[in-house]
Amino acid sequence: MGDAERAAAHMRTERLSRDENGQYAGSLASQGELSGEERSVIRRTLAKNEEPLHLSQLAAMCGIAMTDPAKAQNFGRYIEQFLVSAGEVEMAFGPGRQRRGQPVTEIFRGWRATKALVSRVEKGLA
Repeated sequence: MGDAERAAAHMRTERLSRDENGQYAGSLASQGELSGEERSVIRRTLAKNEEPLHLSQLAAMCGIAMTDPAKAQNFGRYIEQFLVSAGEVEMAFGPGRQRRGQPVTEIFRGWRATKALVSRVEKGLA
């Protein structure tokens, strides 16, 4: 192999490859990804609680550390986008405080499992 060929081989970069989630290996988006077990624990925890839960409460109950920004973002995105679009969770609202002659308004109380998620968990599908 001549000098020119060695230099050309040295300058080539490896092709980027994607992982099973469709993310490029080693990219920022692939860091902090939720595992399948973590997703299952999230669903089961939501299904067994009748009270609405805020994201921080749910993460603490599931044992997911919210100190990693990428993990926290993926956790919130999983709840607010995937589970909502799948019809498995919904936002729960409750009465707020009465303020000097103002009507009582409803405020966000947390995320609550729908009947569809509860039945899936009871059947062992989540």
